[in-house]
Amino acid sequence: MQQHVKRMLDVRQIPGEDVDVLAALEGLDPKWAFRRGDAVLVCGLEVLGSDAVAQLLAFAEEHNLARCITVHSIKCTAQARKDLTASPTVQFESFSENEMALCPLDWAVQSEYKLLSTPPAEPADNLARIWITDPVARYFGAAIGDVFEIVNRWGTLPPETTHRVVTAPVGA
Repeated sequence: MQQHVKRMLDVRQIPGEDVDVLAALEGLDPKWAFRRGDAVLVCGLEVLGSDAVAQLLAFAEEHNLARCITVHSIKCTAQARKDLTASPTVQFESFSENEMALCPLDWAVQSEYKLLSTPPAEPADNLARIWITDPVARYFGAAIGDVFEIVNRWGTLPPETTHRVVTAPVGA
């Protein structure tokens, strides 16, 4: 799992060296934690609760970090989910160990996903959609309105390129 999580940071193009910060977060008792660039990654928390979110927020603000990504093994409490979205300065993301057990990019053996920095000339209304809750969109850290380029390879046929715009789920 550690390789999948580090690969997620590579996919998001977060630069810098991995610095172990496990000792600074010993009150949380994670399995491992490291910092890269403006992000901190904390994995192996059994339960992500409000106290853990408060400690992570204090750590992130003290070290001037913009992102905090957590991976928990059992659950994230309802109050912690609310607390995760309340910070105006730190972007929190929470994944379960089950979500990170397999890399979403490895599921789609025949598809290659790329988050575009500039959208295609085609209007977003004409593009197919991918929900923001899709594992691939979450893995890339995509926001609503971002566009993916997907190259599908079908055996001996030439590759087919499609674009999908990230949207909120229907009814959300």
